[in-house]
Amino acid sequence: MSDEDYCAAYLAGLCGVAFEEIGKESGLGMVVDYEGVARTIEEVVMPVHFKVELGLEGRKRIEEIGGVYSKARKVGLEFEGDTEKKNELATKEIREASRLFLDDLYREMSTAGKQK
Repeated sequence: MSDEDYCAAYLAGLCGVAFEEIGKESGLGMVVDYEGVARTIEEVVMPVHFKVELGLEGRKRIEEIGGVYSKARKVGLEFEGDTEKKNELATKEIREASRLFLDDLYREMSTAGKQK
């Protein structure tokens, strides 16, 4: 198995377990697309899923936190989307491994996220 296949299979395993947990009876889990996550938290997760109204201060806080890069080593580094750059850098092998191990699960998770 290539490194690319191994990594994609491992990621699919992690995502699959998370997705299974979301589907359990508790109803507490929810699939949320990374793109536009702050807005989704404001408009869907809090008011619809958890039935909590944020108010102006809560919305401001989400916008504030959503604009900061969570993996930054420097505190307060502003978030800049890099999806396009990562897609451009992905090799043929990475794309093939992703298609093989992740595409079906991604489609299933995307569909589930839209149903909530």
